[in-house]
Amino acid sequence: MKANDILKIKGNILYTTFPEQNLILIIDHMAKLDIGSFVVMDKGSLVGLITFREILQLLAKKEKLNLDIPVGKIMQKEPVTASVDMDVTHLQKLMINQHIRYLPVVNEGILMGILSFHDVARAGLVAKDLENQHLINYLHR
Repeated sequence: MKANDILKIKGNILYTTFPEQNLILIIDHMAKLDIGSFVVMDKGSLVGLITFREILQLLAKKEKLNLDIPVGKIMQKEPVTASVDMDVTHLQKLMINQHIRYLPVVNEGILMGILSFHDVARAGLVAKDLENQHLINYLHR
């Protein structure tokens, strides 16, 4: 199973924002939508990623706490990305090695979607179940 296949299964809802967007508005949307990330776009290009990790890191800096700032001030700049043809094992290794929970998927520089660690883990289980079923069918011939 490849990244493109996982995106097709999970659906094509993609939450994006822009660097100048107010952080408090993004926090509100993340809470209401029960999502963990927003892709940050500028002029049609992926420029960053804002996740609950960046927000928690900001909250941990108790001095001069200000949630009324642009997303671009705390976003991950140039986040790690995956290509549409990466298989589930490669995606798992990439996310584990880079210690990331959200992975934008691009194709020739165009954002196709975002995968969560949960999406990739579920796809891995589906792929293993399918492989096991093929082996069982083969053995019972």
